[in-house]
Amino acid sequence: MKLLKWILGLLGAIGGIIAIFAGGKSNKKVKEIKKNINKSEKNVKAKHAENKVIKKKVNDSKKKVKNLKKSKKNYKAKDVGAKEAADFLRKRAKK
Repeated sequence: MKLLKWILGLLGAIGGIIAIFAGGKSNKKVKEIKKNINKSEKNVKAKHAENKVIKKKVNDSKKKVKNLKKSKKNYKAKDVGAKEAADFLRKRAKK
């Protein structure tokens, strides 16, 4: 019985040593996966920075539109008579 336990222990040790040597390839794969994760994180950070710039541009554009709408409300058209309008159109037609 002791001999059987000793043989099983020896087989377990040999299996462990083989597993350590065979695990080298998986270690390379893990390093490659970590490298890919770091690259993707850098890409994500760059995209977030781009999104911040775009959002800022959109907000600036919205503010400009609001200001234009306010100025449009305050705009008053000139009262022009029919004779003045006809003279203006004649001048433009000659050019």
